[in-house]
Amino acid sequence: MFKLIFGIIKLAIFTVVVLIASHHIKWDGKTVSDQVKTHMSQAQKSPALEKIRRKKPRVHTIDTIDLQDRNKLKELIRNMSGK
Repeated sequence: MFKLIFGIIKLAIFTVVVLIASHHIKWDGKTVSDQVKTHMSQAQKSPALEKIRRKKPRVHTIDTIDLQDRNKLKELIRNMSGK
């Protein structure tokens, strides 16, 4: 139990240190957090991400099912409903 609590505390301290360091370390004249913000905003505007966002999930409807399979399904439904 103490190992788990100690591990969580170590992880929290590490996270705080990384966040503080990212605001103070300079890279190409900008802080690391500013670099991340810039790259994230560019990634959100990229055509690849837009393509993923616009991609619609494939939904099977009765029109996309083959005629033979459609007849099998209709027969199965009739058998299950007792007609």
